[in-house]
Parts: sequence; C-alpha cells; structure tokens
Amino acid sequence: MQVRDDVILGLDIGVGSLGWALLEEDLQTGEQRLLQRQTPQGETTYALGVRLFHVPENPKTKELLNVKRRTARMQRRTTARRAQRMRRVRALLDSLGVPGVRDADAFHLGKGRGAQCDPWQLRREGLERRLEAREWAVVLLHIAKHRGFRSNSKTDRSGSDKEMGQVLQAVSNLQQEVEASGLTVGALLASRERRRNRADHTGAPRYDLCMLRSLQENEVDILFTRQRELGNPLAGEEVRCRYAELAFAQRPLAPVSHMVGPCAFLEGERRAPRFAPTAELFRYVQALCNMRLRQETGEETPLSEEQRQAACAVFGSVQSVTYKKLRQVLRLPAGCRFAGLSYGVTEKGNVQDPEKADVVMRTGKCCQGTACLRGILGDAYEALHEQRLDEADAARLAATGALSAPAAALLARGMAGLRLTDALVRIVSELNDLSQIRALLALLPLPAPRIAALSQAAGEGKLGFFQGTARLSLRAMEAILPHMLACGEYAAACELAGFDPRAAQKTDVTDIRNPVVLRVFREVRRQFSAICREFGFLPGRVHVELLREVGKSGEERNRISRGLERRTKEKEAARKAVAQLLGKSPEAVSAGEVQRYELWRQQDGKCAYYMLWRHAGGERAYGNAMPQGSIPPAWLADGVNAVQVDHILPRSRTFDNSFHNLCLCCHAANQAKGGRTPWEWLGAAQPQAWHDFEQWVQSLPLKGLKKRNYLLRDLNAEVQGRFHARNLTDSGYVARLTLRWLEEEYARHDVPMQDADGRTRRRFFARPGQVTDFLRRHWGVQALKKIDGQRSGDRHHALDALLVAACSEGMLQRMVRAFQREENGPERLHIPCPWQDFSATVGRALGSVFVSRVERGRTKGPLHEETLRAIREERQPDGETRRVLYERKAVARLTVADLDRIKDAARCPDVVAALRRWLDAGKPGDALPRSAHGDIIRHVRVRAGEFSSGVILQRGSGQAQAKNGGIVRTDIYSRDGKFYMVPVYAKDVADKRLPLRACVAHKDEKDWLELTEDYHFLFSLTPDCYVLTENRKGEVKEGYFEGPDRGSANISLSLAHDKKNTIRGIGIQNLKRFEKYRVDRFGRLSLVRREADPRGRS
Repeated sequence: MQVRDDVILGLDIGVGSLGWALLEEDLQTGEQRLLQRQTPQGETTYALGVRLFHVPENPKTKELLNVKRRTARMQRRTTARRAQRMRRVRALLDSLGVPGVRDADAFHLGKGRGAQCDPWQLRREGLERRLEAREWAVVLLHIAKHRGFRSNSKTDRSGSDKEMGQVLQAVSNLQQEVEASGLTVGALLASRERRRNRADHTGAPRYDLCMLRSLQENEVDILFTRQRELGNPLAGEEVRCRYAELAFAQRPLAPVSHMVGPCAFLEGERRAPRFAPTAELFRYVQALCNMRLRQETGEETPLSEEQRQAACAVFGSVQSVTYKKLRQVLRLPAGCRFAGLSYGVTEKGNVQDPEKADVVMRTGKCCQGTACLRGILGDAYEALHEQRLDEADAARLAATGALSAPAAALLARGMAGLRLTDALVRIVSELNDLSQIRALLALLPLPAPRIAALSQAAGEGKLGFFQGTARLSLRAMEAILPHMLACGEYAAACELAGFDPRAAQKTDVTDIRNPVVLRVFREVRRQFSAICREFGFLPGRVHVELLREVGKSGEERNRISRGLERRTKEKEAARKAVAQLLGKSPEAVSAGEVQRYELWRQQDGKCAYYMLWRHAGGERAYGNAMPQGSIPPAWLADGVNAVQVDHILPRSRTFDNSFHNLCLCCHAANQAKGGRTPWEWLGAAQPQAWHDFEQWVQSLPLKGLKKRNYLLRDLNAEVQGRFHARNLTDSGYVARLTLRWLEEEYARHDVPMQDADGRTRRRFFARPGQVTDFLRRHWGVQALKKIDGQRSGDRHHALDALLVAACSEGMLQRMVRAFQREENGPERLHIPCPWQDFSATVGRALGSVFVSRVERGRTKGPLHEETLRAIREERQPDGETRRVLYERKAVARLTVADLDRIKDAARCPDVVAALRRWLDAGKPGDALPRSAHGDIIRHVRVRAGEFSSGVILQRGSGQAQAKNGGIVRTDIYSRDGKFYMVPVYAKDVADKRLPLRACVAHKDEKDWLELTEDYHFLFSLTPDCYVLTENRKGEVKEGYFEGPDRGSANISLSLAHDKKNTIRGIGIQNLKRFEKYRVDRFGRLSLVRREADPRGRS
C-alpha cells in the first residue's frame, strides 16, 4: 500500500471512544487543510469521524466485568464442591444405616424435619454421652459442611493481602483460645451466643470465629474415640478414616506453567521468572547501562566498565540498591548527580532526597529474590548459584508424582543447564501449592538442611512474592549479560549475542492483561486498518492523543471523574463570587476573570512575586495602589492590564499550561521576570528575598505541585526535557502500544523510515490533551466541544482528532516562539490557525459527522439476578390458590411498611412488636431486636408479591424465583400493519428456548399476547443498533437502540451524536414505519431488509 507523505492522521483515543481525522499538508509551505472527497452524488464529505465502542466494565462503578464473572464462577465452584462433599458424606452415613439421611433437608435445624437439636450442643454432648444415630449424623454433617480454613497457597502467609492477614490473625487467636481452654472447638463455641462471623453494627466484617481445619480434624478424632468408648457402633476406626478422607480432602492449587509465555529471542524457551537471580541481575545491569552521571560542568557521561563491575559487586547483598548506595560504591564527588532524578521539592511540597530510590524499580526492590535466597541458603548460596542442573535432575523433576504428568513435563522442560538457584525460583514461581513446592524442592540436588530451610520459608510465606516473568528466557539473559557489562549498551549486546533487539519490542496482545486496554487497542487497530482501506493509502504521519485515564483502574477513573465534577462546581462558585465583587451578573463573567479571581484568592490577594521583588527595588513599582503587594479586586476585570497571569515555570521551556503553573502578578514584575523561573530571576542573587518568598509560599494553602513550581531551583536541560516529555508526549499504556504497533505495521508494508539524505524520518507522534485543549481555546473552536463547561455530544472526539493532526512539529515550534515573545515583551500571544476560515470549516465538518457505534450482539451474561425469593402456594381471599413470593430481608433494610408483609405475622406478634419498637428507636445497630425467647432477630421473610415472571430454581426440596438477567435482544414481529416486540433474555438463549409472547402495556407476563404462525418476523434489536421510527402523524424519531421497556411496551433510542440524550417512551405497535439500519465505521447507513427468523423458518 502506498504512503502519502502529505497526509496526517490524528487519533483521539479514549475509554470507549475513538476520534479520527485526516489533514493534507503542503510539504513546502506547511499549510494544512482538512481532507475532502466528492461522493458520486456530488456531495463533499470530510475525512473525519467518531467510533464509539463498549468496554468490558460496569459503566457506573467502572468495575471490570471479568472480576464479577470470576467471583461468581469461584462461588459456584465452591458451592458445587461443598454440595458434592455433602452428598458423599450422606452416602457414607446412608451405608451405615442412618435413616432418611439422603434427603437434602434432613437434620436441617431450621426446616422443621429431622433432628431439631443444636449441632453445637450435640458436639459438646458427644464428649459426655453416646449419641443416637441421627444425632451422630447431625454432628458429622455439621463438621463436614463447616470444615474450617486450611491454606495450601504460598501467598496466603506472605502478608501482602490485608484481609488474609486479618483471617490468619483471627485463626491464630482462636487456636490459642482453644488450647488454653482444653476443650474442642465445638465445645468451646457451644457455650457462646454468637457462633458465626457476622458483620458488626457498622457493617465491618468479622473474622474472630474463623477456625483452622486442623481444629476440626482434632475434634473429629476426639469425638470418634469418645463415641467408641461409649459404645456407638457408627464410630469405628474405618468409618473415621473414610469420613476424614471425604470431609477434609482438598485439591492442590493448579500450577501456572502453562501460562508462561515464550522467550522473545529463543524459540522453544520459556520466559524467565521475574525474581530469579539471573533475571534480577540482568535488569540491574540494564539499568546501569542506561544510567548517566551529570558532572559539575553539566556534561553527562555513562558509567565506565569498571564502574559497572564495581556496582555489580554489591548486587544481592541487600534487597534494594539505591542511588545513595551506588554513590558510595562508585565514590562519586558531591557535585556529581544522577541524570533523570529530580533534585529539589516534591509534588507534595517537601524537600526530597531522590537518591533514596531504587536504581531499577519504581516500586519494589531490584534484588529482592536474590537477597531472599541468600538469607535462606546462607554461605552455601555462591556455590549453589554456580551449580547447574543436569539431564538426570530434569528427568527426576519430570517424573515426579506430585504433579500431573503434563504439568511436570512442562515445568521440567528446559531445566537442564540452568543455575540451581534459577531452577528453584522457577519451581516456586510456577507452583502455587505448598505441598507441591516442598515435594519438588526435595528433588533438587540440594543439601538436606537447605531443603528444610527453603520448605520452612515457603510455609512461613517468605517465598510468596515469587511470581511473574520477564520477557526473555534465562538462557537469552545469560548470553547477553557479559556483552552488556562489557560494552554498556543493551542493543549492541543483543547483536553481539546473535539476537535482534527489535524482536523483543514486538506488540503481543496476549501480554495485555487489562481488558479495557485490550478492547481499546484492538479497536484502534481495526479503525486504522479500515481508514487505510477506505482511502487507499497509509498516512505519512500519525498523531495520537490519549486520555491519561485509559489503562487506569476503574477506581482511579472514578476519582478523576469526581474531581472534574468538583472542579466544575468550584468554578461555578468562583463565577458567582467574582460577579459580586465586580458588580456583574454571573452570565457576564468571563473565563479569564474567573481564573484571575481563583489565583487572587489562592495568593491571599497579593502579587505572587511581591515578597521576592521588593528586595530588588521593586517596591516602587507597586506604588500606593498596591500597598504591600495587595491587588485591588477591581483589577481582576477584563481589560485591566495592571495585573497579569504568568507562568511560574516558563511555558516556552516546560510547555506546562496547567493551573498549578499559573500565578497572578503585577505587570511590571511579570516583565522583569521574563522567561525565567523565580529562582533564576532573583533567588540566587538575593538570598534574603528568596528566604522571604519561600516562607510566603509555604504559608499558602497550595497543592504540593504548585509549591514545587514556585521553589524549583534547577530547571536545567534535563528537567526541561522531562517537562517536555510529560507535556508534549504521552507515556500512556495504550499510546505506547499504538505507536509500537504502527511502527510494525509500516515496516510490514516496507514504508521507508529515512529521508533521501539518510536521516531518520519520524512518522509517529503522541500528543497529550493539554496541547489540544490549548489549541482548541486559542483557535476559537472550544464552543464546538463544550457549552457552559459541559461536553456537547460525541462529535467532539473528531474535533480533538483534527487538532491533534494539526499539531505538527512545526506548529509546536511556532507555539514555543509565540510563548517566548509573550514572556519577554508586551506582544499578545498569537498562533495562526492551520488555514483561513478554520473555525467555520471545522464547524461544517463536525456537523456532517455521523457517530458510528459498535453494535452489541453478545448473547451472554448472568441468567438471573442473585436474590432468590421463596415460592409458596397460598389460598387468596378470592378463593384461588396462587404462587406467592417471599424474600429474606435483613432487619437493617426493613421499613415500617414491611411489617404488614411479614410472613405469618399473626402467628408471631411478639416479633412484629419487637421490630416496630426497634424501628421507632432509629434502628440502633448495637442493639438488635430480640424475640420473646431472647433470640436476636437478624432477618425476616417478607411478602414480595405474586409470581408472574422470572427464573424458577430448585432450592433444597422447594423452589425459588429469581428475576431475569439482562435482555440480550428484542425480536420484532408484525401482523396486519402493527408491530410487536418480544424480549429475549440470556436464560432463554442458554435454554435454547424461544419466547413467543409479545409485551402488552401494563400487563403481567402471563397476560401477554401469544404469537402464532401468522406473525411475521422482521428483525432483532440489540443494544446500539440503529433504528428509525415514523408514527401515523409523520413524526420521525431515529437513533441507536437503548433497550425496551417491557412494562409499557415501548422502546428507547439515544441520539446518534449524543448517547446521553435519550428519547424514551416510543410506542411501536401503531407505527407507520419501523426500520433497522447497519452503521459502518464511517457512519454510513444501510437498511436491513431481512434477518433470519429465530423460529427456523425462511
């Protein structure tokens, strides 16, 4: 595919949105214009658009959907395994002749059948008297169902999980209490009122009754022994062994060897464990190669080979090698600094020592695994690290019986030839079960004391952090390491070792673990490919804007969203306040006046530079109008040039236009400061002035980042580069993936990456939102995106993409020169638009954009809601027997109206009275209501209405109802010029059952219209498919399908250009026209004329 060097593609990437635009640029003059095409009908179309898509997260809570699915799947698995365990125990008891034990409700304390005695009391009495067969069955079933906690995971004892730490502490406390009492755990808890872990009155979870399974196993042994002594024929030793096997068995945790990816360099080799000593040393040496030292002269130099060797001598002796430690080892002079570190004030406003940081890890420790092994293996570490596994050792691991044959073979593959320390880290990293780890460690050629020490460390959770992999294999790392130490360059070392360094940088979607990032990245690739196919060429350059929230967790994005909402409210409050100060209406207050007011208030009404400049002769410039640097409120109005908004750190050098880098100062001070920082202006020359200025800044209620900007002393070339990197490029996860994939895609098409004179040609650029936001305001198109601070529709993504495309390197240079002219003189900031009549052209182009959305045709999802309601057959006052629903409701959720709907309220007036008194008292959480017998009332059953629809589930020996899950599609039928809709739920799809009842407004499902053969199927509506309706009056309503309202038999549509603008209550039965359309990636509509009949008819 050909490349057009004169075309620029702009991409605006967001969570669930993608804007795109193509600009043509005159390569001689740099003039740009929006790419246009003529349709066969003679219409002009603009090359820009918007694609919206669904991301796999809850739109309200931002919780990933896979988390909810995984949690539900694990709960189902736990429930199924418990049910299977109970069936096996019941079968054992049935074989012993216990009557009725096969019944699922047998011996249930609360269901009115079988033994009606407390199992806890029976567990205590079983130590004193012989239990009857049914009583003995109650005890054994109770212990089997609540068998206690046993951890076989290497991570549970590591202390990294706060909740697990609370559980382990509670388990330990209860075990100590049992040992101190001399009783079994059952006998101890039998004397207590509370025997379950319930949340306290504040809702906080409790873990104090979590018990170890070993306590239950010990009690079973004691009970069987005591019952045999008392003559119980069902307490034989063979029965005990079989019962213990059924009740306490636990599957080992599955290994993760099959999830380890391949090495980027060596085919057939698997990736190295992240914490293997060789892998940690590799990362450490790579960091040393990238490290630069800034000498007192300002020159930056790499570490020499001797310095790298000296730095490696301290590796592994401690868990973390800091820059401070490295300074001591390398004996660097005080004036020498590490390039890339920020010396000065932190973003929290505190003086920092950046050399306390680890030289490799931003969070974590660079040689944690190596130091851990040294501590466990002691003096034997060096010898064991030099020792390597042979073929016999690998074969012994592959033949172990602790793992399944395939898992053992996969784990042992490639083990031969590895260092012994690396091999044992691989075992610990790829296995999760403690028993399996101990079994395989015992097969390694290690001394018995070292094996015992490793097994003990694993049991104590010290090896729990051994998880994760690197991108290369251990063999590839060992091949590269000597060359990297010698030459000091990673790429050169790879080539010397015979590898292509670019191979490790290839984009692999299997490495993307965040589902939201994966969905966004895939949509970007598809849209880019579609654009290239549509226009027939590859753009010469691609500019990418990425919202920084892409790739962040849902909690972080919610916090960002809340922060934006709070900021909007603060601006509105400031608008009202400045209107009162200036005697204007809030509508007449400009954005500049709001900004100056917020800065004025933040600076306590003073010029930002007064404390600094007054010592340098600036006192006279303030005069009588500004005593002590105070700014009169009237000067905040537009047109008053006596005060100006200044960039604390020059924008021409940092490109930082954020509120944290703005201040309000008098005109003369701003001109005197020019394009310098406060420190460069007067700080070094006037120590007393700087001291006063620093004290004033520290006294202000400022965010740490703003204090840092005020007090920054060293805005050198490196710091400027870091500011430019942060403010002119975007290091977001999706941006990196996109740019890397684009490089691979262009290489696949053999696109030249050099000019005719051999110079490297950059084709891919990242731009942050700050730059496009500035251009949008400066070029007068802000109103096309926001009205009164609120985003207007979804077309603004195309606007941002257009601005990103226009933000070329030449444009950035013009912006820098404009900023410098503004800082150094009275010239007003002016950056010319990309072409004449820019605002009008962009407005017309945006008006023509038809927003395209991805139709969601997925038919999966939860089959029903989680809440179950009991179904009871009851005779009604009219004499008919109907099915009534009852739900179990916590007393904390009760209302006064619920008291009249309590099940069998006439038979328990004391309960209703106690609840009423408790509700009248304000629901005190620490004093729950009690029945007449003194029992705490926690839940009651409340009538939830008659059964009309939903999913019926088996619940013990009875039935329960749950509300349907989501509607996955809506089938549309017609007959005699009328339209009918049939909602299809996920349960219907899973059961392969086609519902043929059409919604009837304000009717229960049982009264809906049953469809016969003469109803003609038209099409199925799924979320975000495009629909057009026209009623008998000729009123047309169209938009993307939001969903049906089964209660009123209506549908809802959202406008094409604004998904938040919804049209509700569209009745379909008497429509004149009802059509469905497909929307392609470029917003073109095509009528759906026919879809397959789900009834199987053509």
